[in-house]
Amino acid sequence: MSLSKEKNNEIIARQLKSLTQSFIPDLNFSTQEANYSLTNNPKNWQSDQQVVIDLYQRIQQSTPEADNSYWLTRTCTLLCWQPIYTAFVSIYGLNHVPDFNAFKQGRTGTEMHGICFLSNTLFTGKTEHLIQRVGKALGQCFEYYRQLLDDAYRCRPHYMQALLGDMLLTALLALKEHSPLPLSTSYILQQSNPWLDAFELPPPPSGSFKITPDSEEIFYTRKSCCFVYKKTNGKLCHNCPRL
Repeated sequence: MSLSKEKNNEIIARQLKSLTQSFIPDLNFSTQEANYSLTNNPKNWQSDQQVVIDLYQRIQQSTPEADNSYWLTRTCTLLCWQPIYTAFVSIYGLNHVPDFNAFKQGRTGTEMHGICFLSNTLFTGKTEHLIQRVGKALGQCFEYYRQLLDDAYRCRPHYMQALLGDMLLTALLALKEHSPLPLSTSYILQQSNPWLDAFELPPPPSGSFKITPDSEEIFYTRKSCCFVYKKTNGKLCHNCPRL
């Protein structure tokens, strides 16, 4: 007898939680929302903005030697990285994605920890279709986050677009590095366009990708800078555009 759709979704959700533990501690697919405070719903603007402002201010207080360029970039990265890596693990690890139209994230100090999906629905299909679904939902979500920040600290669309493109392409390279199955360099390059298209982002500048002569490794130079070098003892990242 085949499993019910609800039971099957529960099994897949547990598998997804297990796969993402190395990226996202305390990943939660239940409807227990007590510890999850940031939504992606504009109806919660006031409370969501308070979460975002508090995160920014905690980062500011912990790195007073830096400036707004670092505090803002760090805040944006923290707000987006969990959904992005959840999407990548979901698609390439299980060929399913949760419903990104309604979820919450948790915050602890200067970090974002955990995702609570408000629906048990999981979607499956061809990879390109799942990428499009994720891009539509998370594109709207990240634009909402940007507006929350822009209202308080000025966060312009082109700034967020460059940062988001870098995060997506960096996640692709992480996929190649951590996948239990060998993924070719050509496959990773092929996958970059659907992700950028799904988020309505431009292609990276020519020469952004560097491939070793044996085609075994691929490196990406970011368009945006994380400004971590502005921290005490901070230094330029290996893929920084300033190098």
